[in-house]
Amino acid sequence: MPEVLIVEKLKKIYGKNIVLDGFDMNLYAGNIYGLVGNNGAGKTTFMRIIMGLAKESSGSYRLFGKNKEKLLLSDKRKVSAIIETPTFYPHLTGYQNVKIHQMEIGDKVDKKRILETLKKVGMLECANKKTKAYSLGMKQRLGIARALISDSEFIILDEPTNGLDPAGIAQLSNLILDLNKNYGKTFLITSHHISELVNIVDKVGIIKDGKMNQEVICSKLNEKGIDIEEYIINNIL
Repeated sequence: MPEVLIVEKLKKIYGKNIVLDGFDMNLYAGNIYGLVGNNGAGKTTFMRIIMGLAKESSGSYRLFGKNKEKLLLSDKRKVSAIIETPTFYPHLTGYQNVKIHQMEIGDKVDKKRILETLKKVGMLECANKKTKAYSLGMKQRLGIARALISDSEFIILDEPTNGLDPAGIAQLSNLILDLNKNYGKTFLITSHHISELVNIVDKVGIIKDGKMNQEVICSKLNEKGIDIEEYIINNIL
């Protein structure tokens, strides 16, 4: 499979605090990759570096086979992220928010495509409702719609199930699986809901003290009869 994100010896230091300490990771096209670790392990910092919101102290990474220094705007547009809670213009509708994003990325407004995208994430019926009335689950799905409108191949979700009730978690999980299997989208997801995460991911990276403790292929653990959730929890501690 083609590589999507390869990380080598990534390090991030804030003052005297080492947040990432030689972090490595391998993610390939078509994967749903779960990144897990305790609070402060470095997950969000890592995602911010990949999205260009923070700069690494040392180390490197490749996106779609290109070193970060050689990435073009067209390469960067293949990646979208929802880091923490997605934000929108609350006085505008879901449709209007996605429309504005389409304009911001320099695309011609395409009403048909916007409506198709909203339908894809199960938000068509709420398209004309102002986002200030949206539940957290609706905002998460609209955030994914915003990622899809820019035709991203790689979608990064930071704790997307935080604050969702069981029904909302199930809906979001089903959406991720659908986008992965039917539309070929690659995902990197962090979550503290390990029991839900292991139901959808192919591979789990366990980050500990800023390092990649290990990468686990879920199917291989299943073949050995190992409880994936219990295995991950034991290795996070």
